[in-house]
Amino acid sequence: KKLLSELPDIVLVHINGHLVYVNQATVTAIGRTEEELLGQDVLNFVVDEYKPLVIKNMESRMKGEIVPDYEVDVLTFERGVRNVIVRTSEITFDEQSSVIVILIDITERKKAETELRESEEKFRNLAESCPFGIMIYQGENWIYTNPAGVKISGYSIDELYKMKFWEFVSPDYLELVKERGMKRQNAEDVESQYDFKIVTKEGIPKWITLTGSLIQYNGKPAGLISVVDITDRKEFEEKIQKQNEELKQINAEKDKFFSIISHDLRSPFQGFLGFTQLIAEGIEDMSLKQVQVMAVRLRDSAMNLYELIENLLNWSLIKRGGERFEPLELNLREMCESTVNLLKQNTDKKNITINIEVPEDATVVADKQMLKTVLRNLLSNAVKFSHRGKSIIIESATNNFDEVEISITDFGIGMSEDIINMLFKIDGKVSAPGTEGEPSTGLGLVLCKEFVEKHGGKINV
Repeated sequence: KKLLSELPDIVLVHINGHLVYVNQATVTAIGRTEEELLGQDVLNFVVDEYKPLVIKNMESRMKGEIVPDYEVDVLTFERGVRNVIVRTSEITFDEQSSVIVILIDITERKKAETELRESEEKFRNLAESCPFGIMIYQGENWIYTNPAGVKISGYSIDELYKMKFWEFVSPDYLELVKERGMKRQNAEDVESQYDFKIVTKEGIPKWITLTGSLIQYNGKPAGLISVVDITDRKEFEEKIQKQNEELKQINAEKDKFFSIISHDLRSPFQGFLGFTQLIAEGIEDMSLKQVQVMAVRLRDSAMNLYELIENLLNWSLIKRGGERFEPLELNLREMCESTVNLLKQNTDKKNITINIEVPEDATVVADKQMLKTVLRNLLSNAVKFSHRGKSIIIESATNNFDEVEISITDFGIGMSEDIINMLFKIDGKVSAPGTEGEPSTGLGLVLCKEFVEKHGGKINV
């Protein structure tokens, strides 16, 4: 009795259902004195719905049958209804056959289990109806996903549960997502929100925003993440960015256009007018040789002016979408020879030789006027930036894609990496005078790029 009285669990002994012994824990739990409890029927403390079960087990015990532990609700005066595990055994008490009953109070545990179950149910209901993906991974694998997660990934729940959590991430972001996901489970400092690309089961790329946190799932660390499909937003941002770049380009073109008109177009006219004024006012005092020098200068100025105006007009047509594009088969050798003849005065003036190393039967399919403009601008630049007495080489070859590669090589002043990176850009500040002060606007190369790309080709240095 002394040992039983010190046990923290409820211990009672009954004979034929009537209490003959209760320990102190029973007195405390029930809220009645020992005298008030002794002699009472044990069923008086059992909730009605459990009484049939208790009676059945009491009868089985009295027959000597083994009765496994079972749960019932009992009534107490101080703490209301308590949920307990009933454990019984036959003993001899005061020389009589009796049954000892140990009641283990699991009310708080059951309450915690119920609250946990309700919490999980609330989470599941919330997650299942959530418009964005809610997913849980543990170790390397997915262990939960809601319908929205299934929809975003394109994989079924069964397929996802067999996959690593990084498997459908785009290759560009795979290592990043894997590393951060594992660090999150190790409670390491990691970005809680970031954007990356995935590839769905159908092979469709999607942008998503991931927000993650560390949780305990079944007693082990796990990653809880939400995923939101932001593909539309990203595409809109890219569209806006593209429009901004186009506006920037338009502004650069406008600035370049006004710069050419205000400076590059004005300067040749000023020189031209200056020469004509000198001739008009002093021709009577000039020798034939002086008049010839003036005429040559007028011709050079007029040629530069013509080239500039033609480039401006062509560029203006491109920007307005008004240029005619009529590709046909052309003899490349003849096109090169025609362009070289056009520039003969410039090459003779600087004693420059242009070697055409293009096969006689080389042909291209191109718009004739556009190809003439490209060749004229590139050869004109080569002459302009070559020193006296140097040579220029024009070569052509057909590559494995049945495309014609045309190269123009000069041995002039060359270009720095910074200048090369700015070539073919309307806002690139690459205009510079030639080796003998020939004017340059930088517009010719921009025009070349436009025309070459119009043919589906590319131009580079």
